Amino acid sequence: MWSLPCKLPVLAVSDVNHDDRAIFAAATGDTIGLCRLIAEGFDVNASLNGTTVLHIAIEHDQSVATEFLLLNGAKLNALDSSLNSALHIAASKACTLIVCQLIKRGANQHLRNRSGETPLDLAVEGKHADIVTL
Repeated sequence: MWSLPCKLPVLAVSDVNHDDRAIFAAATGDTIGLCRLIAEGFDVNASLNGTTVLHIAIEHDQSVATEFLLLNGAKLNALDSSLNSALHIAASKACTLIVCQLIKRGANQHLRNRSGETPLDLAVEGKHADIVTL
C-alpha cells in the first residue's frame, strides 16, 4: 500500500473572517453562529463596513437574533455610517416586533440620522401606521 502525504492546508472555522461570518449569521438569524463568534471573542459592537451586526439583523427582520445580540452586549443606540440607530432601521423597514423590542429596552426615539430624520419620521414616510401609533 502506498501512503501519500497530504499537503493541503487545513483551515479551522476560526480562520475564516469573523466579519463575514458575523454578517452572514446576523442576516440569517443564526444565533448559534453568533454565539460561536462571541465565544471566539468577536465584538458585537464592532463596525462592519459602517454598520453593526445589530443593524444587519434588523435590516433582515431577524427579531430573535436582535434579542440575542442585545442580551449579549450590543449597544442599543449605536449608529451606522448614516447615523441611523437600530430603531431608525426597524421603523423604516416596518419591523414592528423589533421596534417594540427596542422601545421596551429604552431606545432613544429622538435621535436624528444624517438626513435629520427621527425613527418616527421614517415610519411616517413609509406609511407604517402600526409603528406610528405605538
